[in-house]
Amino acid sequence: MAIDGNFYSPNEFRLAVKAETALGTANTATMQLVNHDGIFSPMVGGVELHEVRSGVGRTEKAADHYINTKGAEKEFTVSGIADKTVLPMLLANVMTTTVGVSPASYDVPFNYSPPALTHGAVFADNTGTLTFAWISPESGRTKIYAGCVVSKLTIKGSHQDDGGRLHFDATIRTGYKISDNQATPSSMSAYPSTYYFLYDMNATRTVGGNDVILNSIDLTLDNPAAYRGSQGANGDPEIISRGVPGLRASAALGVVYDANTSALFSSHETGSTMAVEFSNNAAWSSATGFGFKADYGVLNLPKTAQEDAGMSLNIPLAFKASTSGDMLQVIA
Repeated sequence: MAIDGNFYSPNEFRLAVKAETALGTANTATMQLVNHDGIFSPMVGGVELHEVRSGVGRTEKAADHYINTKGAEKEFTVSGIADKTVLPMLLANVMTTTVGVSPASYDVPFNYSPPALTHGAVFADNTGTLTFAWISPESGRTKIYAGCVVSKLTIKGSHQDDGGRLHFDATIRTGYKISDNQATPSSMSAYPSTYYFLYDMNATRTVGGNDVILNSIDLTLDNPAAYRGSQGANGDPEIISRGVPGLRASAALGVVYDANTSALFSSHETGSTMAVEFSNNAAWSSATGFGFKADYGVLNLPKTAQEDAGMSLNIPLAFKASTSGDMLQVIA
């Protein structure tokens, strides 16, 4: 075979996502393209062993090599721009909840319990499983990842980067066998040009009841997923477990060091909790765009940082639940 003169750019590889209507069954109809920062290397997963087995001499024989991609959990990470189509999909999946009203937020209640995720279960939203397509510029080389869930999601942004436009980092897991060498999905939707920004949160910006000047955020939701059981010829899972031992939420806030934030060192020493709210409205129930609210934030050790513009403070918070209400609410 003659050499191929094509040398592809990383930007020619695409990623698309679509909610599954039957858990574990790939759904590639009218997929949504993801505005990713850089395509990940295609994940194969499974078990691969290189061992010297019993035989003549002390060398590993070709027959000793063992590989099996069935019945194995796989994981990949993707980073991208938090547009107003893809971010709500990822939020709904990692939190396993649909959007609420007044405000239109995704909430983690104090008594959070994930939905039952069994193979073949029917879903009409993004809270079950997702199909991802790793799309190669080479025809017939697309990889389809069925039965995926978002196990970790970080939403981040800084006034110094991208004009405050928000980005995301997502960890995706599946226990289903990958479908290789597939055709490129048809009728995919282009990623939108509507985004979330740090300055969307322009009305309420409080930590512990004090107004702060916000420079950056890293908001993280961690909802573990495990695939258990096996069925079918590919050893695909029977159930997906979520939130064991628990769904965790945290944030790292970069703020200006001033009279309102200098007392946070004392708050850390006392171990007290503090409410956090960032939104575009004085009334949380009327807030829109992007924002988040938590009533019980536990402060880890804050740290000062020297910047060109002056001293700032990094505030790491772990959000906790009480005996009522929500542990965290996120508007997107």
